[in-house]
Amino acid sequence: MSEQLFKIIYIILLIIGGVGRAPFAVKAKRVKDTKFYKKTREYFVLSAASLLIIPALLYVFTDWLNGFNMGLPFWARIAGGAGFAFAIFLHNWTHIALGVNWSHTLEIKKNQKLITRGPYKYVRHPMYSSFWVWAIFQGLLLSNWLVLILGVVSFGTIYFSRVKDEEKIMIEKFGDEYKEYMKRTGRLFPKI
Repeated sequence: MSEQLFKIIYIILLIIGGVGRAPFAVKAKRVKDTKFYKKTREYFVLSAASLLIIPALLYVFTDWLNGFNMGLPFWARIAGGAGFAFAIFLHNWTHIALGVNWSHTLEIKKNQKLITRGPYKYVRHPMYSSFWVWAIFQGLLLSNWLVLILGVVSFGTIYFSRVKDEEKIMIEKFGDEYKEYMKRTGRLFPKI
């Protein structure tokens, strides 16, 4: 019974994350005056994102990945659920802070603003932080090596191919204001 419980928890949290993201995706598409960067690479990299969710869904709805079970104790899976819930919370909080400034690709909107409130008060890339936490803790919640490894590799592909370009673009757009912001905040974790 406990295996089904963890699968149900995963699906509920995934739905909460999707529902939280949906309105911002719709609003972001309405902004037309946009400059895209490295568009072809972006769509290839974003296709890697499917490896963050598809293996987890295969594990939840089929028995194909059962051979990769970790056999984690109940408490570790509860910790995985708590970490995954935090990732969803941070992800949705980031969307709220960004509003129409969010995009799933590297792009700058004509009237884009530098966001320094909400989670951006503490880190420059809280959405990336949320996905790192997501990739790790969904694997622990589901107690599956393949879900964990493919999640980390999938998001790692996105993160390492994008973050430097994204910061370069932000410096181009916001100049010294962004450079000062970089001094105050960590990339993924708050500065201590």
